[in-house]
Amino acid sequence: MTADVETCPAIWSILYRHEPSREIGRRKITIKRPNLVDLKLVDQVVRELNLPEVMAQLDAAEVATLAAVAATAKKQHGDDAGASNALQALLKSRPGELDVDIALVAIADYGVNRDILRAFPEMTQSSAMIEAIIEAATQGLLAGWHRYVELNALVVRDLNQARRAFPAVERLTRDFAPTVLIAATARGLGWTSWVKLFAILYDEVELAGETRCTVPERRGPDTEETFAMRRAAWDVILPDGSVREVAQLILDLDGALSASGPDVRAVYVQRLRKAIGGDADLRRAAVEALLSRCPPRQHDLALFAATRLVEPDDEAFVKALTEHPDREVGYRADKLRHAVFGKSTSEEAWPTPSVSTIARGLFSIGLDPIPSKYPKTWIGDRLVELLIEQTVAGEERRFAEEYSDHSEEGEEGLLRSFFSRLESRLGDLGDGLRATASATGAARNTSIDLKYRPVDKSEEGKPGVNPKGDAEPPGFSADLCLIVDPYLEDRSLGKRATLIQAKRLRLKDPTQSDKGLASSFKLDPLQMTDLIRQTGSSFYLFQCPGLLDRGVPMVATQLVEDLARHHAASAAQIPAHLVGPASRPFAEWLTYMVLGLRTGDPLAELVAKAEGGAGRRPRPLAKFGTVEIVLRVGDLKSKDD
Repeated sequence: MTADVETCPAIWSILYRHEPSREIGRRKITIKRPNLVDLKLVDQVVRELNLPEVMAQLDAAEVATLAAVAATAKKQHGDDAGASNALQALLKSRPGELDVDIALVAIADYGVNRDILRAFPEMTQSSAMIEAIIEAATQGLLAGWHRYVELNALVVRDLNQARRAFPAVERLTRDFAPTVLIAATARGLGWTSWVKLFAILYDEVELAGETRCTVPERRGPDTEETFAMRRAAWDVILPDGSVREVAQLILDLDGALSASGPDVRAVYVQRLRKAIGGDADLRRAAVEALLSRCPPRQHDLALFAATRLVEPDDEAFVKALTEHPDREVGYRADKLRHAVFGKSTSEEAWPTPSVSTIARGLFSIGLDPIPSKYPKTWIGDRLVELLIEQTVAGEERRFAEEYSDHSEEGEEGLLRSFFSRLESRLGDLGDGLRATASATGAARNTSIDLKYRPVDKSEEGKPGVNPKGDAEPPGFSADLCLIVDPYLEDRSLGKRATLIQAKRLRLKDPTQSDKGLASSFKLDPLQMTDLIRQTGSSFYLFQCPGLLDRGVPMVATQLVEDLARHHAASAAQIPAHLVGPASRPFAEWLTYMVLGLRTGDPLAELVAKAEGGAGRRPRPLAKFGTVEIVLRVGDLKSKDD
């Protein structure tokens, strides 16, 4: 207690009786509601509140308690002896110091202390009340608040406050917080392009894109007051087709484009530009939405689009965004500023994007600085390694996300689907790297032919290679054969083969899909033994909705056998919880193990077996030219050479 019994005995006696307190580590204040109040004591409190030393020393909990006493006096006696005026004067003498905490007391805990606002009638319209709402939302204290606050009096006058308020209350729809704060922002800032766009993104998603409705559909908990706010928003936003189309495109990042690859970038930017037209305010609002509302898996697409939308006269706007209340958005804005306006002075800054093919590739590895400039494989170019890895990772994520819809197509069908998509993606990347190498005059010529073919069921189980010369050769067991044919400076490094066995996570009951997927992968112990006998370069590819951060987990056959035989109930199965931590993501495995030549068997007999005979030649999966962009020396052979 800060009140001194000698300086302000009346205040001290009230605070002693009602014991205001603050929870450790939290902003929330707890006070006891006074039931009976002596008006003579309140009159003495008012005289003490006029003392400068008292006005300077009381904390928020104590002022809130005195405000509750003043409200009770007014209820009980019809008069508070001027206590409200004295408390208002105290707050004005210490601007911004106590207001938020007091407002938080008034709206928290289902408004049990809402009478405090009677002592501060202007507080509802203040920025402090908005701050209190944000704080209450983050602490889970906002339930029922709308019943005790004059909602139409709330005003958001500062854009940065709105930027903090909307995310804080986004999920509190049953308490109408998004609707109310959007209306409060429109009351303070007007229906700007920013307010309209973020009103759709946070509350009125039905207005995104095309809609046949002209009025909002009443939500279950809507009150007359909140429904009127929503109708007012619809009246303003519905005629603005440009804002609505931009909102739909932003929402597509977590919807229609949630699993898309880099091939949609150009079309996405084109649609954004068409929707925005020449509206500079809408363009800036769209850029901010791209930076703040994109899901993690589409950060690259959103940042790419932002770099294409920003115009020269947006530099001050982008610089201001670097101070965004959400620090992560600020960092993204700083990346955007460095990319478009070249404000980087650090040698570690990520490359400035341009319209070239390689720049589009850079966005697929993300806009962060490359952790290490040194290559991790014989390919000799860290950037190319990352481009390969991230291109493959995009398809790996897509496979995992779509697995539940295709789990019963069988291992072979799933493999064909996965690798046909991967072939297309890597083909595009390879062409882009060649084009960039030609444009920059790169001297180094490194090519990789990675081939694959599914193994026919009629061939599986036939005699395989027998490197140890066993009396009984192992059966040829593999669902997939990877063949790498690397060249460095036009000299062959030797073909290598890698065998892959695929296993999928099946439904618990194929007739009842709602029971979900099994918790273990089925195995064939003889199959594992045959793979190990043929080569040390064999792996299991596990098809599932992803385990840990692995979309398509890869595990060496020997390790699969060890885990199945020694750590599982039976060698005929392996639990998914063992596969996850034991595996590598497919993209990492393919880039650094297979293409990095850290696996792959050069045995000629195995390579020949993997390549197949007439009518079963493997298809080319990828060809890459390693690019030395900075040197600009030499020339790369034409594609037909």
